[in-house]
Amino acid sequence: MRKEFHWLLNEFVSDVKLPIYVTLEGHTRKHIERLFHDHTSSEIAVVVRGQAIHLLENRQIGDRRNNYALERVAIQKGDVLVIHPGVTHCYDRTDEFELLNIVYDTRQLAFPHLDCFDMPFFHVLFPQGTPADPAEQARPVMQLDDEQLNAVLLQAQRLQNEITSGRAGNLFVSMTLFLECMAMISRYLPQKEKEPEERRANFLIGAAISFMVRHYAEKITLDRLAKQVNMSTRNFCRHFRNATGSSPMEYLNHIRLTHALLMVQDSRVGIEEIAGLCGYCDNSHLYRQFRAVYGVSPREYRQGKRAAAEHRSPSPAGIIELSGGVK
Repeated sequence: MRKEFHWLLNEFVSDVKLPIYVTLEGHTRKHIERLFHDHTSSEIAVVVRGQAIHLLENRQIGDRRNNYALERVAIQKGDVLVIHPGVTHCYDRTDEFELLNIVYDTRQLAFPHLDCFDMPFFHVLFPQGTPADPAEQARPVMQLDDEQLNAVLLQAQRLQNEITSGRAGNLFVSMTLFLECMAMISRYLPQKEKEPEERRANFLIGAAISFMVRHYAEKITLDRLAKQVNMSTRNFCRHFRNATGSSPMEYLNHIRLTHALLMVQDSRVGIEEIAGLCGYCDNSHLYRQFRAVYGVSPREYRQGKRAAAEHRSPSPAGIIELSGGVK
């Protein structure tokens, strides 16, 4: 009989914490075989030890009875997988198999991108448009050697320790360590050197994104953004899409919705206030954008969160102590 469940990041991370979760599976007990699951968040899975079969449903290929094609890919120590929301997958033949998982919600992580998209792999970690098709997500995106694998494990341990520390500046330091980990993995993929003019354009796009992050609550137009970086509107839109995979206004909406979601989760902020605080011209505009991305209205989301909190039981899974290195 098939085993399947829906993996929710908010069952492991409280509303006042960063939407990031780190765990090592198969370290103290065998990794459960053929436990199909999907995510509301993105996941980096690094094979720390052993080998297994990665099974992933390709819902682009199927019949009227929802019998989908099943991608089967052999994976081994050092392989790195990146799985985004909307994909159902599991692992099989997991004897001696150990997996590092770093789970994160791109919708709730806003940060200045600067020239990070000079690293092509960053597009894989933070897709601004539609993520890679399921067949591609079934396969490893890179393989780490032992030295690189040890470095990633050490950085993941530092991130995990900070997330659970409760010290002053915990959110800031956790975000810094997370981005450092993402940059580390991205740089392990060979990079194509960019022309100086293209590097300068990407840096200016990063400056425009920083401006959006600081001023998202204000009225922002394409002309205003282009003037911030001394570009024509046409060149600005072209360079922005090349760097991020989306238009400037799509990206701005992503930032605004990220903040709107956090405010909806905070019951002290009235639903009617959120539109103005996030830069939307009226409530109906916020409701349309919110429903398009999250599938429910802000009010329905808040009611659902409250109901889930009242009925939530302690999760059987937790953060497992990471091993000291590659075995």
